[in-house]
Amino acid sequence: MVRSVLSLFSRRRAADPQALPDAILEALDCAFVLIRPETGDTARQDHVVVQIPGGAGFRFTAANAACAIAKTWPELDEVQVSDAAKRLSRLVAVRQAAHARAAALDGTANARPYLTRF
Repeated sequence: MVRSVLSLFSRRRAADPQALPDAILEALDCAFVLIRPETGDTARQDHVVVQIPGGAGFRFTAANAACAIAKTWPELDEVQVSDAAKRLSRLVAVRQAAHARAAALDGTANARPYLTRF
């Protein structure tokens, strides 16, 4: 059963020329994320810095993610860059949710930077 599912997945990827290469997927999964809570009256969201292996660190926004991915892997086309940025956005959202849970459990968690690797 598992083999048939994996076989179907690999055939679907082979049929899709726009699919992201495995090496890039692995690099995105290994990104470092630093979540530093914003403080003060104007704090609206956490300051999130992402470091992609082989690429530069950047303050996380969807536009910055797409630019960093395009600079790190210039061989990707526009659709692949968009897919990679969406994947990275989902991974960052998961880390931010984990940080929020930690802050809820430990009142001091929100006061210190939170560094994670996916």
